[in-house]
Amino acid sequence: MTDDLPTVIRHFGNQKKIFFVHLRDVIGQTEKFQETFHGAGKTDMHACLEA
Repeated sequence: MTDDLPTVIRHFGNQKKIFFVHLRDVIGQTEKFQETFHGAGKTDMHACLEA
């Protein structure tokens, strides 16, 4: 999707368009990925929660 999720979250959050959140962390590519424990993938969960 994107490597800058905090910016996307702020964009839609400012528009009041976020109604539900389900956080997942993954490794791999869009077509082939594997879910991991939070913090074990490439997603900066702390930055996403702060956004």
